[in-house]
Amino acid sequence: MLRYMRIILLVFLFVSFIAVTLSVQVCLAEEPSLDWTYATNTFVSASPVYQANMLYLGAQDGKVYAIFTLYGTKQWTFPNNTTSSPIKESPILSNHVIYFGDDSGTMYAVDSLNHNELWRYQADSAIDSTPTIYNGVLFFGTDSGKVYALTADEGKAQWNFTAGGWISDGIEARDNNIFFGSQDGNLYSVAIYTGKQNWKTNLGSRVNAPVIDGDYLYVGTQDGYVHAVSISTGVEHWKSQTGGAIHSKPLVQLGTVFVGSDDGNVYALNETTGALLWKFPAGAAVSGTPGFASGVLYIGSSDGNVYAVDAKLGMLYWKYNASDEVDATPVVGNGHLYFITLHGVVNSLTLPKTLVMSTPNSTPNTQTVETNGTATPAASPTSTPVPLPSTKQQSPDLPILGLFAALLSGAGIARYRRRQR
Repeated sequence: MLRYMRIILLVFLFVSFIAVTLSVQVCLAEEPSLDWTYATNTFVSASPVYQANMLYLGAQDGKVYAIFTLYGTKQWTFPNNTTSSPIKESPILSNHVIYFGDDSGTMYAVDSLNHNELWRYQADSAIDSTPTIYNGVLFFGTDSGKVYALTADEGKAQWNFTAGGWISDGIEARDNNIFFGSQDGNLYSVAIYTGKQNWKTNLGSRVNAPVIDGDYLYVGTQDGYVHAVSISTGVEHWKSQTGGAIHSKPLVQLGTVFVGSDDGNVYALNETTGALLWKFPAGAAVSGTPGFASGVLYIGSSDGNVYAVDAKLGMLYWKYNASDEVDATPVVGNGHLYFITLHGVVNSLTLPKTLVMSTPNSTPNTQTVETNGTATPAASPTSTPVPLPSTKQQSPDLPILGLFAALLSGAGIARYRRRQR
């Protein structure tokens, strides 16, 4: 009998210790807090650019907004008093100059310090792609399928190249070549100094903006595939299927290709093989590229939430309800997360200093990866997001009860030992 009493007391003490540990962990969990919001009062579909406590974004009212991120105040807009054509893609910032195009086909260069126009160039049709600069040359595409090369300092035309369909999203550059996708289903490589085509690879459906890592381009297509293509030859290395259309540029970090899909999931694919590592359910379509900082993905979703997810495991840290679609990429700067809702509200969140991960789901998830024409199955665990309790609503009852139980256990053991004497 005494032996059983001893076992019961030890088990009770162990359970009490676990209760205390888990309760303290829950209490340490933090969620982001809202610093400020700024309403542009117009639609915004493009991601912002952050630099030195300033946020720059283009909007459908035809203006670029410069917002001081410490207070959420507008510093300036360009143009200031006139209505321009909608800006549908992100600007870029280089040497204090902002470059962006609009629906009228005009490419602008604006001084970010005094918002004075430096030059403008009139292209043949609407500009729905983010420009890029390489070796002093600015490249951008238009809806007619043309890619233009201009001098970045003066906006003087160097050459243009015509693809078979409108140029989508953005252009990448490496080794004196540019790479871009088109509505015609092709991925192109063009020499930056001559404008001559090196190669083109048909990927079967509208090709979005590619991203370069190592010797490969990684790109999503409208039919829901992610492709890895050789930079030098244009030969496809692998392709991996998601459950819906892909609209944005993939993100490549930590040896992994991350991409959002219209099926409401973010997919993590092995960079070398294309095998599925995990997928995270974001509630609705994910149209933008995930943001990334310090091993955490920041995912905007059409369900009105922003999710913070561990990049290695696909587990949820926290989610924030923005009450509106978040189609643009969130960006991190100076300990804050900045994101824009579809209806043009800019949000600043203070990021939590401690993170607690949700519980994984051990159910395997299978996917077919095609490598050099051979289909092989790949299995991985699927993450199940569990919303973390808010620190503002967290009750201290659990740790107090756990400590009380531990004290009772200790008292019971002490009493038992006194009786044994």
